[in-house]
Amino acid sequence: MAAMGDTLDFDSFGQQPPFTLVGVLLPLGLGALLVLLLQRRQKRASSSSSLKLSAGSVGRVVAGNGTCKAKVFGLSPQDCPTSFLRANDEQLEWFCGIAQRSNDMQHGIFIAADAATEEPMPGWTAGDFKSALLKMRNCLPEKTWPHGGQLHEPLDDVAFAARLIASELDVDKAARLIREYATFRQDTANGGGVAPTREWLECGIVFVPCEDFLGRPVVNIRPRYHRPGNPDLFRLGLRSTLDALKAHYMHQRGTTFSETNPLEQYVMIWDFAGASMWKNLDWDAFHVTLQEGAKHYPNMGSQIYVLNVSAPVRWVWTAASKFMHPRVRRKCILVAPADVPSCMRRIVPVDQLPPVWGGTGPAWPGPAEAKTLEDQVGSLVASAYRRAGVVPAGAKPSREDLMPGSIAPPREREKSRGRGKSLGELSCFACFGL
Repeated sequence: MAAMGDTLDFDSFGQQPPFTLVGVLLPLGLGALLVLLLQRRQKRASSSSSLKLSAGSVGRVVAGNGTCKAKVFGLSPQDCPTSFLRANDEQLEWFCGIAQRSNDMQHGIFIAADAATEEPMPGWTAGDFKSALLKMRNCLPEKTWPHGGQLHEPLDDVAFAARLIASELDVDKAARLIREYATFRQDTANGGGVAPTREWLECGIVFVPCEDFLGRPVVNIRPRYHRPGNPDLFRLGLRSTLDALKAHYMHQRGTTFSETNPLEQYVMIWDFAGASMWKNLDWDAFHVTLQEGAKHYPNMGSQIYVLNVSAPVRWVWTAASKFMHPRVRRKCILVAPADVPSCMRRIVPVDQLPPVWGGTGPAWPGPAEAKTLEDQVGSLVASAYRRAGVVPAGAKPSREDLMPGSIAPPREREKSRGRGKSLGELSCFACFGL
């Protein structure tokens, strides 16, 4: 499929495997930190207290007031097995081409044309990917994932492609990721996914309302609601959110590959409006994200749009991008506040967008305004949790459980959105499961 191309007055960048993100994000973060420190120093705000969660025995979450076993859920539909997707002889060349285009950041919705999108991409070809894929098929049978296709996604070409791309076609490394994933699923969730806790739902950090024009779930990250100091809760929430996306993919799967999202990836929207470096910066969560993205959830993120970025940070990024790999420049798109509406209308249907982003849909509420489960996590993730029966006790009711007209769609306070102080750096907790 040909890449979609549009033009606006800001830059688009590219992709890099998760284990090298530190080399990109640290210079950006440190550069922005310098910009902030040159300004008048602010007093660090104290973070609000929250329930501390620490890792306990396998498959458990230990709370400060006792021990309880975390719920798990099957990522595959319970009424029918998940389709096993393997490219046949007629599809193989197309699928390998898609893998190369994904790695080269030529498959997606591109907002601007710059030199990075035109320059040749060093690396492997579709033929190289085909050879590696055939090797993976031969050395790793389906039974390598004993719960594949039942409690989580099957070991098929989609799973192989994610690990091969993440490992730069190193078959041994990709095979190790495959085996480690089976152990991870068994040890942490008895073969299934990690269910959310009420504490995570009430954070409001991640909101997944819909899909974009390519059928990729839209993962809206809102750093202004993040409070540092609880990496275990963040790890649980990150796993639960990404598992909900996997459950969504399994529910949507047909008998063949999606034409527009064949690798089953999501698009990430970082909204830094209202965020503060002093309140929201969290290096522990940053490291958790890198670990989970590299080992357990590789290559799930397709593109990253970073909204409401301040002018100093865009300046730092422009300077640093001259030394970055083209994939990095293509993957990350920094958007100034004035350009947010025009950018978002290119990505998401206008009736799904909130007014603050130039849409005609209802606002995406914050945690204080949430009245339903959909308000807390977005309709897409809420549906995945409800289908699996893992909505935690005490969570907000679903809209479907309420009488029509009993509540009005809540609206997030918008008076400071897009106009308040933007976070001065891009590393609150990294790139969320790349």
